[in-house]
Amino acid sequence: MARHYLSDWAGYAPYALSYPYGSRAACSAVAADVARRCGVRFAFTMERAANPDLTRPLHLARFDNNDLPGGKAARFEIDRLFEGVGRPKWFEAVDA
Repeated sequence: MARHYLSDWAGYAPYALSYPYGSRAACSAVAADVARRCGVRFAFTMERAANPDLTRPLHLARFDNNDLPGGKAARFEIDRLFEGVGRPKWFEAVDA
């Protein structure tokens, strides 16, 4: 239902999603399948990791801006941003 309201308001169907609360449980295979069937092409979790590629567009990791250089609690240096960042693992639970 909300998708129709957003489509009417924006003038086009939403194609991106941030999972509610972004938790691992909210990013289930069922949720991703429903999103795909609704026309979502990519979706973000709250997993803090680096996406090595776009093979899992409905389970994209991301960072809190505060974690990044210039943020309140920066955890990474700009010149070595991807050296110490792990790869996404949440999707492994989805595939199991």
